Amino acid sequence: MNGAHFHLLVNHVPIIGTIFGMLILFVGVILKNSTVKLTGLGTLIFAALSSSVALMTGDPAEETIQGLAGVSNALIQHHETIAYSSLWILIPMGILAALAMYSIWKKERSGNVLAVITLVFSFAAIGMMSWTGLTGGEIRHTEIRSQSVGDLPVEKEKQELNEND
Repeated sequence: MNGAHFHLLVNHVPIIGTIFGMLILFVGVILKNSTVKLTGLGTLIFAALSSSVALMTGDPAEETIQGLAGVSNALIQHHETIAYSSLWILIPMGILAALAMYSIWKKERSGNVLAVITLVFSFAAIGMMSWTGLTGGEIRHTEIRSQSVGDLPVEKEKQELNEND
């Protein structure tokens, strides 16, 4: 197993974990069920923590695929920038989830408010993680590249390589 393979294995956990955690927490808030809320919050904490593993495996993945045909350094850098930006939502979401979990365990009134705030952050986190996943997929999957991304990288790099030949 190389760096790219390991990154592909772990990078889906924060995305899927955030989606499932948000859904579970949403149901818990709607049903006013502490056990379901705690499950959703725990899932969101796990998703936030797993994002650091996905981030740490990014550089070895980059080293593995750099220089392969069709791989653009600009796309890799764009993905890396979005991945770091996602942390600005995931870390506060994880902290809020932990605070909400603690408050619910202690049966404090703030637990429900913190759970709802965490729920809002989880919606934003899903958006950021989806964007991160999309930009990662665009590195090797030309079929999902957007028009704006098409301007960035591969075509310009191909032109530069052809000019240098």
